[in-house]
This record gives sequence, structure tokens and C-alpha cells, in this order.
Amino acid sequence: MILRIVIFGNDADAVDALNYILSSRGHEVLCYGEPDMCPGYTGCFSYCSQQNPCFDIMLVMNRMKRMTGLELIRQQTNAGCKVLTINKAVISGDFTSEDLQEAEKLGCRTLSKPLDINELFNWLEERAGRIDPARKLA
Repeated sequence: MILRIVIFGNDADAVDALNYILSSRGHEVLCYGEPDMCPGYTGCFSYCSQQNPCFDIMLVMNRMKRMTGLELIRQQTNAGCKVLTINKAVISGDFTSEDLQEAEKLGCRTLSKPLDINELFNWLEERAGRIDPARKLA
């Protein structure tokens, strides 16, 4: 199944590597340095209130300049994002115990750096198996 995956992160090398790896597997990948660079982000996530989700999977680096990945997921959830939180993963090389507790509370996946690509692929396959192939994306 081809997934639409959005990646947020200000580590250009890591984002480029993920983009290459995931695109080479046939996925549609959209990359943004910060959440507010995404067309759907207007400070209030206007796209999140639409009927259909705008992506299948989100990968977000936890340490960004303007907000953390966990803050982004919390904001999306509060704005009514149509993408299930279990289809969102936060990536970091330095999760604190508070970060891990917050991720568990939100229901998102955590992936530690250095990233285990097989773990990522396994998670994506598991998530893809639960996404309706006939879904409509915004």
C-alpha cells in the first residue's frame, strides 16, 4: 500500500535520508523543516477540521526550533486532526522520561535515534495494514 507520509524536522540530513528511503519504497513523502511550513498549518490547523485526513502517517523530530514534536501532536489532537494518533511517531535521540510519558498519554509511537530502519518499516507495515486502501485524503 502506498502511504502519504509527512515528515517534520529541522535536521535536514535526517529528513532527506528518511525522504529517500521512504520514497524509494513507493510512498508519497512530504517534508517540512517546521510544522508552520506545511500548507495545512495556519496556527490552528485549518485542514485538520476537514472531513478527510491530509496524510496517513506522520514522522516528527521531537526537537525542533519552534515547538517539540509532542507539542505538535497535542495541538493536532486538540484541533480535531483526522489522522489517528497511533499513526504518528516522534523521533529523538534524547527522550526524557517526561517525553515518554507524554507520548504514551497521547498514544503516539516513539522511535529512538539512531533510527532502526527495520523497526520503522515494521511499524509502517503494521499501520498500513490498518488503513483503508479506499480512504480519501485531503
